[in-house]
Amino acid sequence: MMWRVVLLSLCLATPAIAQGESDVAPGLLLENRQIDRAYGAFQRGLYIRAREEAERQAARGQASSMTLLGELYRLGLGVPTDEDKALEWFLKAADGGDPNGMYSAALALSHPEAESGSLERAANLLQRAADTGHPGSQFQLGIRFLEGVGLSRDPNAAKSYLLAAAEQNVTDAQYALGRALIDGNFGAVNEVEGVEWIAVAAQNGLTAAQVDYAIMIYQGRGVEADKRTSAAWFERAARSGSPVAMNRLARLYATGEGVDGDPIIAAMWHLLARDSGASDPWLDGVVASLTEEERRAARSRAARLGQTLAY
Repeated sequence: MMWRVVLLSLCLATPAIAQGESDVAPGLLLENRQIDRAYGAFQRGLYIRAREEAERQAARGQASSMTLLGELYRLGLGVPTDEDKALEWFLKAADGGDPNGMYSAALALSHPEAESGSLERAANLLQRAADTGHPGSQFQLGIRFLEGVGLSRDPNAAKSYLLAAAEQNVTDAQYALGRALIDGNFGAVNEVEGVEWIAVAAQNGLTAAQVDYAIMIYQGRGVEADKRTSAAWFERAARSGSPVAMNRLARLYATGEGVDGDPIIAAMWHLLARDSGASDPWLDGVVASLTEEERRAARSRAARLGQTLAY
């Protein structure tokens, strides 16, 4: 499985970020140090005050405040958006020993338009941060070792860093580790352990993991086959907005596998998936086979449910 899209994300490094809770860098939400005035103002949305306090603290050499200034410039909070200035502050924070600054600088250097050599420089920063136990950096470094981005491909190192991040409850690392084990990216295929990690990511709310887990349970790969449990996971992912899960669930309702068969519910889920761009000619045929009254009922249910789904 290719993970380069993950490498360029600025918001996948911690459980909070992975689940879409914020666009703020993880270090700013997961600070272990005593909250100072700059961070306190930032978390209350007082961005100009946060900048002023952070500038005073940065002038005294406080690296964490340099990271905060980088975030303010990256996001344009209390200051004009300025990615160059953000990177400048992140690098200063990294030089000052702040792992969050190292992490943020590495992600900024991984931008597709970054200059030559930036990926290698980013990998070095991630290595420094990961070795302090920074979970987001462990995840990103594991992916880069897996893909050979900015450093030589090393499956053993990839597994080690992904496992370290997964054990710190980084949901994306749990999913990436599970997929890599199933796909044999570390050597021998290990479906049992892989499914276990995907299950953890699914329980933590990662929709892609929920879909994969449902498929593995349906097929009985690495886990005992159970159509009813599979259907429950497909529904959980469908209600999170996954078109793939919607069509999978629609097929189960159309065939009565793991659920009580119901062609109207099957049509409802397929109509929702189709509205999201996911086609399925077989399910189109199921919808076409319904009476006009049944199709109207399915469309009505789809319209009501579509207003409540977590797209």
